[in-house]
Amino acid sequence: MRVSIIISVYNCLDLTQKCLQSLEPTLPESLDYELILIDDGSSDGSRDFLPDYARTHKNCSAILNEKNLGYARSNNKASELANGSHLLFLNNDTELTSGWLEPLIEGFRSLKNKNPGMIGNVQRRFSDEKIDHAGVFINSRGKPDHIQFDPSEVYPKLAYSEQIATTGACFLIPSTVFEEVGRFDTAFQNGGEDMDLNFKVRKAGYRIFVANRSLIWHHVSASPGRNDHHERNTRIVFQRWREFLLDQGARTWAREYSEDSENKGTFWSNPSYRQSVLFKKGWRKQPPQAGIDAVDALISEQEAVWEEMFGT
Repeated sequence: MRVSIIISVYNCLDLTQKCLQSLEPTLPESLDYELILIDDGSSDGSRDFLPDYARTHKNCSAILNEKNLGYARSNNKASELANGSHLLFLNNDTELTSGWLEPLIEGFRSLKNKNPGMIGNVQRRFSDEKIDHAGVFINSRGKPDHIQFDPSEVYPKLAYSEQIATTGACFLIPSTVFEEVGRFDTAFQNGGEDMDLNFKVRKAGYRIFVANRSLIWHHVSASPGRNDHHERNTRIVFQRWREFLLDQGARTWAREYSEDSENKGTFWSNPSYRQSVLFKKGWRKQPPQAGIDAVDALISEQEAVWEEMFGT
């Protein structure tokens, strides 16, 4: 396996330097790899630093965009020049720890019979040292949300957990899969590209995993303008994946409703409670209609807001 590590940079030179300082000593000695650094129109000295860094480090190259292309176009451009069998997309606002990469690589070997398409990892925030990401679930409003518990505590013997999605801050994907699903979609502007990619990978028949024993640190959303287009990007995700988000959101609704109802002492004669319990225990395949209706109403409410913001 040859790994192409791709780091897209837009300003935040100090974070880029810290990321690279942590990267080199944590790479396995036997790793066959290349490092591609791509600057997306920075104005803080990154455009001078990256070529100098590339000249003094093996297997490293630097690309300088003449103007800011955005996360999707910039990473797609770097991927076109990559020659690895697998692509490792890494944010420049991360810092790596010993042994972080090996579980990602090993996952594609040990999970081969489960058809892995993407493998991410566990990420801890610098701001408060809490877990920020251990996978993605769809909440009861139908929106993607981060799993924020420590998998080493919840299921300590499980090396990999299958998830709906993983974050774009750090993940490994076969280059053939990345090309097959159409790479990052450039309709997004610095947000939502990763969820869309995850869902495309799932639709193509692959599965998403998180390596529970791979941990990195993350300065969450540190890139300038990271949330400038959040609502627009989220709207595109919902326009494309509404039925999937509705289904998964209703499943979360059912689990939450059953737990809340138990705490309130709800009677078994309540059909929504009964159906939610049966679904949670795996004795019912579909969540109750009440849950589907509730999540659908919340999504519709949000769609009306977006229509008012952006038009039809």
